Amino acid sequence: MNLQIGEFSPEELADMYGTPLLVVDVSKVKERIEEFKLHLKEIPHLLCYSVKANPIPGLLKEISDTVLLEASSPGELLVSLKASKPDRIVLDGFKDSDLITAAMKLNVFLLNSDSIQELSEIGKMKMDLDFQVETIFGIRVSLGLKGESDIVSTSTLEDKFGVVPEQIRDALRISNEFGLELKCIHTHIGSQIERPGTYREVVERMFSLPHSEEFDLFDLGGGFGIRYSKTVPSLEAFLGELSDAYLEISDRVGFCPKIILEPGRSIVGESGYFISREKTRKKKGRVEWSIVDLSTNHLLERLYLFRTYPSWNEGNEVKIGGPLCFSGDELGVGRVSNGLLVLKNCGAYTISKSSQYNLYPRPKVILVDGYKSWEIKEGESYLKVLNDFGAD
Repeated sequence: MNLQIGEFSPEELADMYGTPLLVVDVSKVKERIEEFKLHLKEIPHLLCYSVKANPIPGLLKEISDTVLLEASSPGELLVSLKASKPDRIVLDGFKDSDLITAAMKLNVFLLNSDSIQELSEIGKMKMDLDFQVETIFGIRVSLGLKGESDIVSTSTLEDKFGVVPEQIRDALRISNEFGLELKCIHTHIGSQIERPGTYREVVERMFSLPHSEEFDLFDLGGGFGIRYSKTVPSLEAFLGELSDAYLEISDRVGFCPKIILEPGRSIVGESGYFISREKTRKKKGRVEWSIVDLSTNHLLERLYLFRTYPSWNEGNEVKIGGPLCFSGDELGVGRVSNGLLVLKNCGAYTISKSSQYNLYPRPKVILVDGYKSWEIKEGESYLKVLNDFGAD
């Protein structure tokens, strides 16, 4: 059976928009959001979309009425404001004084501080403001849990994020001193987690943190794994472990903080497709190569990507490479059908981590919803790339 993206074939989309092309099936994104809500219905929760996964404004506008937006940089805050209201935005990450002031003036819903020093600066700045700040505040805490990889593990006691549990007492002292509404404990253990039981451990450790009963919100971040090179457990399995642990522990300890989740990859990842056209085919000894117009410039997280992405079960497998002058520009082994290669599960951390290495332009991005398709980010021209590098 031929692959369909919405009601379109890859050939139709390639002919309509050109290649390389990133396609996001917005109906699948919305279905995924509803799947999250379904499996979290037994516990009090708020669902955010992590903007870093795919920050295209046209996509954010499609989903911002059903989820909050989580930003972790000045740029992500700006793009979130184009799609949503400030009171539906969570701000994480490292923040300078300008960003903190802007967030408080806007009255974003939640500002999670990354350190005791930052929280103290927030308190001092708030004291100097001549308007009411309605933002609530949180403190990021490392739980001493390691993610699937050192590259994307963000809650060990050695990495750069957050504070250690013993510093929660200091955070509460500072919040009392400056009149901050410190209501949230925030954590995020990493990305592409593939073991559902990890989220039971997260919930257990959050409840066991010092002074945890003094907080109304537990922000658990995201990290739920999706299918790349191997099958991972279902979203139901991940959220089932999380919900079961929450219900068991909250019943035992007698308090029920609201859970915040900030998934990005898990919401948009499996809804994205890269469509690429074969530019040439060559033989090198016994090996047959297909050189396509998609490169690893747009697949920087390819360490997770399954190298074989057949869109049809036709033809012989060949080695696939991009056009870059870079020996690592290999997309693995796959099948090119009718001159096209389609890579699945490319909705997250592709366009947001793409580069212009070798002065190649970034690709066009479109949304598909059933029989409708529309461009949400135009592809770059070579002139645009040259201008970006300072050419006259």
